[in-house]
Amino acid sequence: MAVSRKIDRRAVGRNRIKRVVRESFRRWCAAPVGADRHFDVVVMPRPRAAQTGNADLARSLARLWRQVGSHRDDGGRATRKLN
Repeated sequence: MAVSRKIDRRAVGRNRIKRVVRESFRRWCAAPVGADRHFDVVVMPRPRAAQTGNADLARSLARLWRQVGSHRDDGGRATRKLN
């Protein structure tokens, strides 16, 4: 996982964003769901993520994980770009 210096110039800030994304993804994968979850996900944080708190980032990611589950075709690919 990589977070660009354009998002946050400080390594501490970039690492915080990566930690929140990883933990959110782990929780989402551990949740019981009938469908399999064998697919790749690309998360591209925006610069405002550097000023957003951990709880707000986690809530935003949880909402996006729900969207990922509902916007997949039969091949496991997202059927559209999620914002």
